[in-house]
Amino acid sequence: MVLKRNENDKWCIVVIIFDHNHELIPGRIRVACRNREILLHIRKQLEMHDQANVPLQNSINYAIVQGGEYGNCKYTNKQLRNFLAHERKLKIKAGDAEALMSFLDRKQAECPNFFCTVAINKNYNLLNVFWPYARSKADHQLFGDIVTFDTTYLTNKYKMPFSPIVGVNNFGQSILFGCALLSGEIIDTYEWLFNKWLVCFTGKAPDAIIIDQCQSICGAIERVFPKSRHRLCAWHILGKVTKKVGGISGKHAISTKVSNVVYESETEYEFENR
Repeated sequence: MVLKRNENDKWCIVVIIFDHNHELIPGRIRVACRNREILLHIRKQLEMHDQANVPLQNSINYAIVQGGEYGNCKYTNKQLRNFLAHERKLKIKAGDAEALMSFLDRKQAECPNFFCTVAINKNYNLLNVFWPYARSKADHQLFGDIVTFDTTYLTNKYKMPFSPIVGVNNFGQSILFGCALLSGEIIDTYEWLFNKWLVCFTGKAPDAIIIDQCQSICGAIERVFPKSRHRLCAWHILGKVTKKVGGISGKHAISTKVSNVVYESETEYEFENR
């Protein structure tokens, strides 16, 4: 391709050759959209893992390895997440969605300051729900500078992440700012929630937000809360330490040592030199 700047100071294409000037790489054809197909047995395995409450990332890692390791797998991490989110949405029965909406309507009738918002798809299926109570909105103005956001609760029958937004008041007590039921753990879902968060809490973003280790949440925070600092939850980190050293001799001593480093270090110097 040859470009040339014209008299209006704009670039124009003057020559273009459509023939390839290099050999095609057959191995890369897998990344084309039309070739990204999740095989039937992988779909079934993902559904069974989901029903057995296997952590989402573990299921995805399994599917990618089954598909030919990370370098050769036809489908992407995001595609697998979208598939599971779609399957969860299909399980929501109309009667259950209507019952939830009726409950929210009653709460709004009881308290005019009650806030709730929902997301639906083009077929009018319920996707996401976010609701804080009136008292929570007032608490957030006072204590919403640091919050925790956890999506690890999957106790409902639809396996939809239940996501409480929690802070701490001046007495050191946990206070609930709001709750959400989400159709999936993808960045678009979290962006929707955080934008509704800003609408509900009059545009006040948290100064700091503590989350689980989830790339989708991190991406949504960067887009919606660009000035907020986000940190990973120590409880989740230490839980993974126990899991990773489970087969090593002296695992209890290792876990205790790591816990002491995390919880007993008051300065960066102490943390680095323990």
